[in-house]
Amino acid sequence: MLKNSESWREQIGRVFAPFYDGLVLNAPCSGQGMKTQEGQTSSYERRIKMLANQIKVYRRIISIVICCFLFAGCAHDFYQQRADIIKARVAAFNANMKANRMEAAILENEEIEEMASQVAESIRKRDQLLGSNRVDYELKLLKIAIEAAAKNWLALGKHLTITKKYDQARAAYERVIGTYTGDTERSYRERAARAKQDIDILSPPTPPTSKTSGL
Repeated sequence: MLKNSESWREQIGRVFAPFYDGLVLNAPCSGQGMKTQEGQTSSYERRIKMLANQIKVYRRIISIVICCFLFAGCAHDFYQQRADIIKARVAAFNANMKANRMEAAILENEEIEEMASQVAESIRKRDQLLGSNRVDYELKLLKIAIEAAAKNWLALGKHLTITKKYDQARAAYERVIGTYTGDTERSYRERAARAKQDIDILSPPTPPTSKTSGL
């Protein structure tokens, strides 16, 4: 048992001997050693401060990047919500038109036009233009709303023509010609004008009657 215990102690000594030697060699046993240790401590503190400053800078950069992603995500979500509302109103317009609920269909389309007006006003109030590398969600939404409303009026005119309500069909096409006057909306005006001429073939407009004097 004694031999075994001595062998065990020798093994422990061999394992921890390098650590004991390192502690003895690095122990501050003189004034020069103390100065060296102080220098090492101050150098360590400087490195710690530099690292802390770098971490602060990285945190700020990461925060800015996260804010940019969140802003872009919020803008996209808002655009998608509005686009979904337009799609829902188009579906309601078509359902009301097919059921001959013309007043309800017209109201749905007017709501789409109102949304387009609000987006256009928001674009006009911008302080500065967006960069070429950024997606203009408001402009995309404006195009979607204008296209949906103009096509709805054209569809309404076509439906009224099929049901032989020619005067109302003319009024629907006149609505397109008088409302959508922009350069990008030219195709809608031309389609409405051609459709209005076709109605004149099916039902020529009644010439105005002149009142004759009884004298």
